[in-house]
Amino acid sequence: MKLAILIVCSVLLSLHALAWHYHSFTAARLNTIELEWHRRGLAGDLQMPWRYRVFSKLINEGLLRAMPDRPPKMAFLISRFAVGVLLFVLAGLYYRRLGLDDGQILISLAVLGWCAGYGFIGSAFSFDTWWDVCFYLMGALACLGGRFWLCIPLAMLGALNRESSGFIALMPLAFGWRWKVSLAGFAAWGLTMAGLVAWFGPCERMENPQQIWLAIMRQSVSSKITYMGLFAALSVIPLASALRWRQWPRFLRFWGVMILPVWGFVFLCLNNAFEVRYWILPMALIFIPGLFARPIPDEGRAA
Repeated sequence: MKLAILIVCSVLLSLHALAWHYHSFTAARLNTIELEWHRRGLAGDLQMPWRYRVFSKLINEGLLRAMPDRPPKMAFLISRFAVGVLLFVLAGLYYRRLGLDDGQILISLAVLGWCAGYGFIGSAFSFDTWWDVCFYLMGALACLGGRFWLCIPLAMLGALNRESSGFIALMPLAFGWRWKVSLAGFAAWGLTMAGLVAWFGPCERMENPQQIWLAIMRQSVSSKITYMGLFAALSVIPLASALRWRQWPRFLRFWGVMILPVWGFVFLCLNNAFEVRYWILPMALIFIPGLFARPIPDEGRAA
């Protein structure tokens, strides 16, 4: 697929997801709630884990300062549109690198766009979630291109964005058990997280955390909105993809076993699972390519 076609499709899909989210969140909330959350985040005035998610806030702050005479919503809309375009372009490049033909790439992007379009459910603009997917896709492309060392800075940047980026450091293990680069990447991720805690300070101890998590788990598992939202966004794609497990490339099976159990437990049991944006990552990285991808010869060696 030509890059120009991929970019045009990515622009349209990003606009689609942004339109749904903007319609649900409204301009007034962008200029007030989102701006207040942004300011509190930069000041370190949020609870764990949001206190340490600074990457997207720094980008948004740059946009806000670049257009001081415009309403804050303009900076947030531009930022969200841009990261959306980047996400779909990276996904398209990833699917092309897996050997999908043009039709399969377009179908994959359409399915991903459908899932991302439901990302507004129970969510603010959540820039860090979208950047998290981008960093994982960059890590996948780096590994498939044989540039495993790139997972080290990607893990570090990912840590500045969101703590869930730690798996990026482990992605090279799917290609011949490359422990040195994975240990270096995990150390970079850990040191970055420690630096964030040192800079912003530790969070106050949560009162009755067990009761809070149990309440969240009960709400997440028992709410009909959870299942309605998940099926609306994911449909039968995970099942259809899982049925092709034996045809998945070896590295894709490794990433699936490494990421999906933890991801499923955290976002089904310890979070509000109906917040569909959390499932964009497993869809983009594992389930959607699993629909079409086939084993790659000599995939255990650097490409």
